[in-house]
Amino acid sequence: MVLNIWFNRWFSTVSHYMELIRHNPDQQEFVIFGTHPNPDTVYFNYCDVFGTEPDIGGDAYLQFCLNYCLENQIHIFVPRKENVLISQYLDKFTEIGVKVLVCPDGDLMAMMDDKAAMYRSLKSQETEGNFIVAIPSYRIVNNATDFQKAYDELSYDNMKLCIKPVIGEGASGFRIIDDRSETIPFIFSTASSQKISYETAYKILQTEDHFPDLMVLEYLDGYEYSIDCLAGANTVSIV
Repeated sequence: MVLNIWFNRWFSTVSHYMELIRHNPDQQEFVIFGTHPNPDTVYFNYCDVFGTEPDIGGDAYLQFCLNYCLENQIHIFVPRKENVLISQYLDKFTEIGVKVLVCPDGDLMAMMDDKAAMYRSLKSQETEGNFIVAIPSYRIVNNATDFQKAYDELSYDNMKLCIKPVIGEGASGFRIIDDRSETIPFIFSTASSQKISYETAYKILQTEDHFPDLMVLEYLDGYEYSIDCLAGANTVSIV
């Protein structure tokens, strides 16, 4: 039996997953579907069937996903866009015979999607004697005054700081606070950067009385690793 597997709006790196699936050791045949609002999406080159999807969200997007699965006889759905919402309505996909490759615990997904809630959960576990992982020093702010206070409180001993949205993905909104980014040598020697000076960040944040929750936190320098996990009944595989 040939299985239809669909990847909705994903990052370009999903092409690696598509190739692993296409050349799986069990020689299971798949037809790989891919969608994205951008018609020039790179991973379309790795799909058997591809097309644009509407640039919408929320309940409207959930309904689009259900309709797409029905219209294309999808057997397996691997969501990235709106994966938290989708995990909360898995029963709707089960009813139409679609397996969704996402964590089945919608509440857990929602918490992990919120960096502040996740940090609070880890801290609570540590307080209860169940240490899981150390978290960096951080503050949550939503106005320029609190941003200034958080910066003053955390920038002791020359600690390098960064900012990132509480809810976001990839590197969207992420900036390293570095005052050297406003120097001529920096402009001439750096092609692109995710750095911003404190004064520039503060000036921008002052333009609104309130903004979406932003984390001000210790920047952890060094190598960065992206780890994707696939869990089965008794095993966990690291990709």
